This record gives sequence, C-alpha cells and structure tokens, in this order.
Amino acid sequence: MHRTLYPIAAAPLLFVATVACAQQLPDPSGEDPARLRSAESLGLRLYRHDRAASLATDAVQANRKYRKDKRVGGWITEARESAILVSFIDKGDPEQASLLYQVEVSDGSDGAGKVRAFDPPETATTSQRNAARARHTATGFDFAPCTQRYNTVVLPTIADGMPGWNVFLLPSTTDAKVIPFGGAYRLELDAEGRTVTNSRTYTRSCLDFTRNKPRGAEEAALVMTHVLDPVPTEVHVMLNLQIGTPVIVITTSNRNSWRIERGRIQFLKKIEPKPDEGPKAPIADVR
Repeated sequence: MHRTLYPIAAAPLLFVATVACAQQLPDPSGEDPARLRSAESLGLRLYRHDRAASLATDAVQANRKYRKDKRVGGWITEARESAILVSFIDKGDPEQASLLYQVEVSDGSDGAGKVRAFDPPETATTSQRNAARARHTATGFDFAPCTQRYNTVVLPTIADGMPGWNVFLLPSTTDAKVIPFGGAYRLELDAEGRTVTNSRTYTRSCLDFTRNKPRGAEEAALVMTHVLDPVPTEVHVMLNLQIGTPVIVITTSNRNSWRIERGRIQFLKKIEPKPDEGPKAPIADVR
C-alpha cells in the first residue's frame, strides 16, 4: 500500500503554491510562463492527492479489521474544497468497483479524518468506477520500474476538449533517508479509463537521492539536472513540496537553472560555458 513519507510541516505550503499558480507573469528565462504555472498547479495537485492517500492509509491501517481485510485492492482520490476524499476499493473486477472504506483528509491537517467503513460495500459512482478502471489499466502498463514500490495518483483531465484521465506512477519507499525520483511516469487514458492514449517518463534513468544530513545541520537544496524538458516539471514541484527543501533544477537543453521553493518555480540564471568547455552540466547531488 501507500508509504510515501511526508514532513509534518508540509501542509502550510498549499496556500502559498495556490496563489503562485494563479500568477501569469513574464518569465526572465524566455520560456512560456503558462507552462511554468501549469507545472506548479499540476505539481500541487499531485502533492495534495498523494499526501492524502498516504495519511488515509495510515488511518485505515490503524484499524485491525482493515489490516486483515483481503478485499482491498487500492484507492482512488477525489478533490473536495480544501480536502481530498480517499476511497479504498475492492480488488475484484474494476467494472464492478465497490467502496470498502473512505477517509477525508483536509489540506491543513497533520492527519486524516474519521474512517468510514461500508458494510455492505457501496457501489462506486460512474466517475469513481472510471477512475478505478484507469488505475487498473495503468498498473498493468508495460514500463521500466525503478523501485519495488509505486504509488498511483489518478486525476481527471481535459485533452483536446475531451474528458479523460491522467494516471501518475510514482516511485515510493519506506526508507526516510532515501528520496526516489527516477522512474516516474504519466499515462493519459480515455474517459472510461480503458485505453492508454499517451505516456511519458520524466527521467532517462533511475535516480535516488540519499539524505545524510548531519545532526543540527540544515539542507540547503537538492540539486539535479533535467534533460527531457526546457523547464522543470510537475514532478519536480511535487518533490519540493514533499521534502520541504528547495530543489535546484538545471535544464541541460538551454543551460538554465531554476529554483523551486514552496511549490513556486523561479528562474535563477543561465549557466554560460567557460572558454573551451563543452556542454557540461553538474551531476545530481544533495547538499
């Protein structure tokens, strides 16, 4: 099940990031500011839904009955005003998805709300059934995993005027000292969640960061290069919100450097090559 590790102080970041995402200001990098704001907005959505699933899982696992319940096959999440509703579904036929447990997680809380158990199970709505089907389709997608554990986030989307689903496959760990990053994928699916229509990865290789912070020291930033896009992506924003530490991203195609803090992407500077220097960029590092 879901075991992403979140800092307790992360929740207050939500309002700051929401305000930042609403701004459409020219960017000194020369890149499309709408693309940057879109990455911020989607990264915040990913963070909210994944965080809620993590806290809801902790809440239901505190129930002995749930821990012995062999019916549970996963979860889906739905946005509410200032909260995320997490529904745990059975692992049977996704065409007949049923709700077993439900928990609401408020954005500003450090934990989940009261666990609601359905006895008998409650039939999922059409939207919930489509989301469950999209999750089921995505988990069967042929991709190259970087970790043994993966979390999923299923989000409704509109593409070319048509409704559909984005399913994010996110590497996870139970080790508080390890930050898994490589191997994240976004899959685009049709409205019923039956067919993957497009997919992308965010890295070309598996990448983990190890946190070896000396006692009493503060982490300045997590630094990494990115080769697939000219700007940071939603997974970089989500990573920043998860770990609560600034993330420095160097996009190698344009040699731009960016700082992500509290969910906001800020252009830093262009890294000009030194005389006789080839197109090099710093390796990923945690410091």
